[in-house]
Amino acid sequence: MFNDLIGKPYKENGRGPDGYDCYGLALTVCHRLGIDLPDRQELLKVPFEKVEAKQAGDIAFMPGPAGGHIGVMENKNIMLQVMDRHPVHRIKINHPWVKERIEGFYRYKGAI
Repeated sequence: MFNDLIGKPYKENGRGPDGYDCYGLALTVCHRLGIDLPDRQELLKVPFEKVEAKQAGDIAFMPGPAGGHIGVMENKNIMLQVMDRHPVHRIKINHPWVKERIEGFYRYKGAI
């Protein structure tokens, strides 16, 4: 379902289809799953629920500079992400780089 996204380059403020930033990738993946995430400016005004049992469309949050980084779950074990100098790729959430950085997994609960 997401193979066409693999290898797309990082693009600052990218919303596709030729390049993505981490939030643009999450918007695209979630939209394909029938989940319409809000615009980034509205993000803090909408409910996300922290979850333990991960599923496709859940957001993996990694704190850091400039607000941190997100990936979006393709399934309960695989996350899609894109970062500066790294095109869209799949990574297992038990990978040491990911495992030590993820603060939690969040599910969008819709607009208020």
